[in-house]
Amino acid sequence: MNLDDFDYGALGSPTPETGTAGELSARDLTDDTPKRSSSFIEHVDMRVAVQAVVAIILVAVAGGLFARETWARHIRDAAIRQIETASDRSDYLSVIKASENFLSHPPINGSRDAREATVINLYSEALVHWVAQQPAKLDEKGNERIARYKQLVKSPDK
Repeated sequence: MNLDDFDYGALGSPTPETGTAGELSARDLTDDTPKRSSSFIEHVDMRVAVQAVVAIILVAVAGGLFARETWARHIRDAAIRQIETASDRSDYLSVIKASENFLSHPPINGSRDAREATVINLYSEALVHWVAQQPAKLDEKGNERIARYKQLVKSPDK
């Protein structure tokens, strides 16, 4: 075979199926064979994509929970420092406010902070002293403080 005579499939050269290259045959235009809408590989790719999306969502949720727990821990740590400082000065209203702040930010996993019992004891003591220092009958603010105490310090037997 001479290389000069070899046809490399240029336009105009005949092919067995279409006649000349680049032309459509009647068979191409009337092909009624059903096309598969999805193949096994596409199905596997969709599963992988769904798993990736679910994994991303789970990582985002876990990150959010971790950030919330870190933030709450920071608030509780600051509240403990405020409680200790205010307790040393016998500033009962500051002890009450810091205790409310501490108890309003519980750990996210439902467990108890080891310092909670100490905070509740100091909170109770400060509230008693603060109420005793109030002139005459408690006003609306005093009743709100007592209601908040009842809300934050729930007895386990109730």
